[in-house]
Amino acid sequence: MSLDPILPPGELDHALAHTVDALFALQRSDGSWEGRLSASPGATADVLIAMHLADPVGCQDLIRRGLDFLLRTQGSDGGWGDDVDTEPTLNGTALSVAALALIAPDEAADQIRRGWAKVEQFGGTAAIRDVEQCSLTVLVHFYLVLAGLMSDEGLLRCPVELALLPAPLRRKLTFAMPTALSWGLMCATLMPGGRIRTALNKAATPKAIEYLDGLVGFEGPDGGFVESPMMSANVCIGLTIARQRPDIVRHCLNYFRATIKPEGGWAVTRDLEVDATNFITTGLQHAGLGDDARVTKAVDWIRSAQRDEEFIWTGAPSGAGVGTSVGVAEQRQHR
Repeated sequence: MSLDPILPPGELDHALAHTVDALFALQRSDGSWEGRLSASPGATADVLIAMHLADPVGCQDLIRRGLDFLLRTQGSDGGWGDDVDTEPTLNGTALSVAALALIAPDEAADQIRRGWAKVEQFGGTAAIRDVEQCSLTVLVHFYLVLAGLMSDEGLLRCPVELALLPAPLRRKLTFAMPTALSWGLMCATLMPGGRIRTALNKAATPKAIEYLDGLVGFEGPDGGFVESPMMSANVCIGLTIARQRPDIVRHCLNYFRATIKPEGGWAVTRDLEVDATNFITTGLQHAGLGDDARVTKAVDWIRSAQRDEEFIWTGAPSGAGVGTSVGVAEQRQHR
């Protein structure tokens, strides 16, 4: 396949050289590149609720920074997007309203009022209960119940008995199993049910905790669940309300302190330095720089980021990368 050049050859060579110089100027000393994600209102709201429920005193400084971030990033129309400076969404707006109403109802009364008006524009509580309109309906509805803004009518239950499924089948369900199982433990506490469900809850509880324990061991002392502040917040909330494993709750709280962004919020997931390094290195190789020492150093970094153990929770064999977020030096510290 051939493509007509957009620029004349001389200008194209100049543009390519300029781009290459800019990329190498951004390369870190270990051979990798940063892949920074900006803070997300929805993820920040989730983390704020987790800290408020688990340790409001110990996390007071982080909660203050997160609240300031939400107050500062509300749009002129009253809504919040899934990222800063993006169009408002039902998820982002409802999560942010729930966090403010739960944690700072008096201080943020005006922001809550304007935010709820935007939720009403999206369709209100009917839209929140509709998974087609609100993809995070389970989270959003529950948080709004906690904040006193919705009733628990139609609140969906997370079944902890998912932990009893055979591992090959469980792996096919969702990457969000940490949320599903921790919230399953929470629902078993809040909505125990009859004799059969009580028996299922009792049988599934140790397996669910074993699953979560295994993830903590795999990611290491500084890692989070799926390397996501938002997923870690869900686990923290579920275990806090279920009154299970305060050590894992503390693990999540430490992760929030380590992953707060300079602007005072949290991203949906941790920085994508492995992905960024992969893409940039591939581009430089296509540009004919595969033998450049700086590119070979990046390749060495990518190789050293490879995991040598099976990730049994998803069935990924040994030889996979560390994922899209944690750098190799950090992984070595984990081990």
